[in-house]
Amino acid sequence: LTIERVHPITSLPPGAVTGAQIADWIRGHWKIENLLHHVRDRTFREDDSKIHAGHLPRIMAGLRNLAIGVHRQDGHTNIAAALRHQAREPFERIENSQPVLSGASVVQARDAGLTHLVQMIL
Repeated sequence: LTIERVHPITSLPPGAVTGAQIADWIRGHWKIENLLHHVRDRTFREDDSKIHAGHLPRIMAGLRNLAIGVHRQDGHTNIAAALRHQAREPFERIENSQPVLSGASVVQARDAGLTHLVQMIL
């Protein structure tokens, strides 16, 4: 068992929020870290990427987020397992996704109530 002591720094005046509210904010931050960034770091090995030039890093991050969002929308909690399954069955339709058009297509994915559009040239 490891105990880590954290001293958060905030610009809020004393007494503006309770310790429980600050703890909730910190837990919310780590929830996002675990749901998205940890998956991008571990499953997609984003930190090891050799793509560093121009707009490509942001484009690749957006495509990784799209893949994560599509699988989460389909009800998967283990993104690595979902990607392995999709690799084994590449033509199996993801249940809640929109159909993909041939040529220049727009793929839609809903993640946390937001719609992201990504233009892909096939």
